[in-house]
Amino acid sequence: MPDVSLTLVPGDTMYGSARHYLSVGSNALGHIRQALNVAGSNMAAVTSVLDYACGFGRVLRWLRAGFPTADLYGVDADGPSVAGARALNLGATIIQADISLREDMPRKFDLIWVGSLFTHLSEFETRRVLAYLQDQLSENGIIVFTYHGEYVLNLLTSPKTPYGLDDAGREKVLREYGERGYGYAIYKEWTADYGTSATHPSKMTQICLDADLIPIINKPRAWDNHQDLIACRKQLPLARRFQPREIPG
Repeated sequence: MPDVSLTLVPGDTMYGSARHYLSVGSNALGHIRQALNVAGSNMAAVTSVLDYACGFGRVLRWLRAGFPTADLYGVDADGPSVAGARALNLGATIIQADISLREDMPRKFDLIWVGSLFTHLSEFETRRVLAYLQDQLSENGIIVFTYHGEYVLNLLTSPKTPYGLDDAGREKVLREYGERGYGYAIYKEWTADYGTSATHPSKMTQICLDADLIPIINKPRAWDNHQDLIACRKQLPLARRFQPREIPG
């Protein structure tokens, strides 16, 4: 896609090589296109897009290219990431995240993308953020996000792939995953509630349903051949779901 910005902002920790950096964004856009098709929509119908936890704009630049006329927003809790996303000059509104989630976004969105945020959150925080984002969707909106599934769980069985965890944290994730389908531990030497999680696909499906989101896609290792990906549409209010209609004559 020739309109993808190739600007690299200094300090972007997601950048390793140009090929991989761009392929991850392209991969995200491909899954978004598929999710829209499954939902009975298409990219041309999307007028508003939110990249939640946008970082320095690794996927945001692809969202601008894929939805050139959409009202595009990026949100991140990290100050340097917000500054970096703004420096891309994509014509997007970049906002510092309110982690209290008390304030609604300035508008509703037809599409919300969340790449590698729930991979770092506890089940409580995942539920809290998903409930918030569900409320930021337009009536026919969809949300597409990634999470650590069984592939990462298997990697965590080896001390050589600790994902920022010490042995106690790694064992905690494995134990909790086995007990209730959602394992989580804070990064070693961190005090903030931020770390590594692993979630069984059926557990993530239930978390979405509990947030009034209807899963339409749930793929293992879909994003960058690493993270699982799930797409959901917003569930209509009960009154709308059972609204009587005239029987065609």
